[in-house]
Amino acid sequence: MSDKVIFQSTNQLTVSIVRGIPPGLLCPTLSLFWKAFSKKLRFILGSEEKTLQFLERCIVSEQAICAIDSTGQLAGFAAIKNSGQSFVNPTLATFCEEYGIPGGIVRALIMSQLDYKPTEDEIMIESICVNEPVRGMGIGQMLLCHIKNMARAQGKKVILDVIADNERARRLYERNGFYEIGRKKFIFSAPLFGFRQAVRMQFSEHIPD
Repeated sequence: MSDKVIFQSTNQLTVSIVRGIPPGLLCPTLSLFWKAFSKKLRFILGSEEKTLQFLERCIVSEQAICAIDSTGQLAGFAAIKNSGQSFVNPTLATFCEEYGIPGGIVRALIMSQLDYKPTEDEIMIESICVNEPVRGMGIGQMLLCHIKNMARAQGKKVILDVIADNERARRLYERNGFYEIGRKKFIFSAPLFGFRQAVRMQFSEHIPD
């Protein structure tokens, strides 16, 4: 782990922001990821037990930015992606080993619809997940701030995708300096993912006209 930073929220909750999943917190991280995305993952990857088993083989710890509270528990985390790796980084072989050859190939093709490879000068936020007991305490804001600072130090842009119908999330990111730069339609896979269009957003210190 690296990049340890101490933050304190307006609710006096003190957390450490660290790069990578700390020892002993892999299961809580995967469980939180499942809770956030089970509606999208269940149909493609199966039950919670099966999905967590699959994810455990594919997770790249260094692509997680974790918020750890003063007791050492996971408050939340952000999954990031760069030109080299993503947080969930399965191979076709992994899909086939877990789901059989036909099932693995089909699932790999479906999941590839969501895949985007950032350029060398981009950091992509794949997700921000916060544990329910500490939601509304600024954890997501802290993680977002940390990623923006990290990208600024590396001279990179921060991008993310948000479901087009999720107006609340879009407004949140807009208030934090993100603006729309494009859209992607999911015509054939929409019934599987539960949404038809995603908005690509990019952070800027100064929102363009």
